[in-house]
Amino acid sequence: MEGGIRVPFIIAGPKIKAGLEAKTPITFSDLLPTITDIAGYTLPLQDDLDGGSLKNILTKDGKGNVSRISEGLIFHVPYENGIAIKRAHSAIIVDNFKLIKFYNNNELLLFDIKNDIKEKNNLAASLPEKASQLEVLLDNYLSKVKAPKWQPGISWKNKPLEKFNSYH
Repeated sequence: MEGGIRVPFIIAGPKIKAGLEAKTPITFSDLLPTITDIAGYTLPLQDDLDGGSLKNILTKDGKGNVSRISEGLIFHVPYENGIAIKRAHSAIIVDNFKLIKFYNNNELLLFDIKNDIKEKNNLAASLPEKASQLEVLLDNYLSKVKAPKWQPGISWKNKPLEKFNSYH
């Protein structure tokens, strides 16, 4: 159920230490802050950018964290499609845990992605506090950014989202 989440990222360029391997999780939203930081851009970026710079990780020893506006990595698929999981869902990864929330029935899946890389053991029932904690983080983030919200019968292929007024 990774759907493109667990993908290697390779980068080279000036000031980036060659041969470095880092284990810090990143997303595409970290690219703009990283590139501007490496380029020496000194004016502040928008306060509400999802990503953060990984310059210190790339130019030093490959260790560290990326400072972002939200805790963890968040992925949002607010529509049904014929690829990957095929159901509207969102996911949040914090530390070793990944929570997936499906919107057609509010089903939660919780995985320890360090010890269960194939995501075979759903821990939502055995770790309800962890599942609830991650669900709250996910829901709060989606509300904060006014993310599109799935509803039965909505297809954004035919009408713009504004017509449905469907937001978290």
